[in-house]
Amino acid sequence: MKHLALHDPGVLHGKTPQGNNCFHISYIHGHERFCKEIQALKLSQLLLAVVNVDGETPLLTTVTSSHPSLASVLLRCCRELQLIEAILKQDKNGCNALHHTIHSGHRVLALVC
Repeated sequence: MKHLALHDPGVLHGKTPQGNNCFHISYIHGHERFCKEIQALKLSQLLLAVVNVDGETPLLTTVTSSHPSLASVLLRCCRELQLIEAILKQDKNGCNALHHTIHSGHRVLALVC
């Protein structure tokens, strides 16, 4: 993946018909290593702001997929990159990451949000 992304960074910007990019997909399936490798390539600022057809950023997708440890890593990344809009973004139902975190019962993550 690193080799491919270094030679053609655009490959990481592809989307599924649902509007999910590589971050959405890797976080949905809990692939922490893949996500960290993408973050290391310094492409994450653009990828973390992408919204799918449900109005979800990768952070929202991660929280709704019940991966609180990954959501914590992603939240930290969003803060470091000052992606406040990605943190506060509301989905099509008007809920943001904090709403979903509380609804899912992830108390520790909710305190970080």
